[in-house]
Amino acid sequence: MNWEVIFREESLAMYGEGIVTTLWLLLSSLAVGGVMALAFALALTGPYRWLQRIVGAYTFVIRGTPLL
Repeated sequence: MNWEVIFREESLAMYGEGIVTTLWLLLSSLAVGGVMALAFALALTGPYRWLQRIVGAYTFVIRGTPLL
């Protein structure tokens, strides 16, 4: 097996690109999830019953969906 391929300059550049893309996806999903969690928490504790039902239904569906 030729291990030289792993340490070529082109390969290392692709690894760096992959790390940057992964970190960008991680941070953006954390930001979106944090904003959604805050909005849903405020909706669940707010005075609007109809909004509580919508968020409750969304939470019920998402919790009941298996991770594939």
